Amino acid sequence: MSDLSFGMPTLVELPDVAANAALCRRLGLAFVELNMDLPACQPEALPVDDVRRWREREGVEFTVHLPERLDLAAFQREVRRGHVACATTVVDWAGRAGIRRLTMHLAAGVYFTLPDQRVWLYRRHREAFKAHLLDAFDAIVPHVERIGARLLIENDGRFGEDFIADAVETLLDRYGPQLGLTWDVGH
Repeated sequence: MSDLSFGMPTLVELPDVAANAALCRRLGLAFVELNMDLPACQPEALPVDDVRRWREREGVEFTVHLPERLDLAAFQREVRRGHVACATTVVDWAGRAGIRRLTMHLAAGVYFTLPDQRVWLYRRHREAFKAHLLDAFDAIVPHVERIGARLLIENDGRFGEDFIADAVETLLDRYGPQLGLTWDVGH
């Protein structure tokens, strides 16, 4: 049996999440991805009872896409803490809403442009990058496990970066069933 399913992002052209769920059903798709960058998809703006009701009424699932700017390896400790807190808040909300798939990108971080190259700070400081990611995932994955979900790292054109590929491999080895990869054909 295949684990492959097709869904749609939350479309900003539609007035609300309910309209997205209805369109998803009409198109015969399996799920709507709730993008946590959209104000209407914020946990404080989207009651879990509404999500559960739309799932039942429309017969579609929901997934979550964590904020695009989430940077779990930031060099600034307070920034990292804030991003981890954001991620765990979203995971806990998703659990209450019955959502079991959460997607995220790994941030490639900041780079400096020199006349002949780009210098990626995470590449230059790859051990700190990886250590910060592992610490962040150590805090987030127990929340994912508690709600019976999977956290999926989405392609974003950065898997070819050696420091990202190395970190992804380490994360997958360490967190096994709670962590996976997903492919967004739109990237």
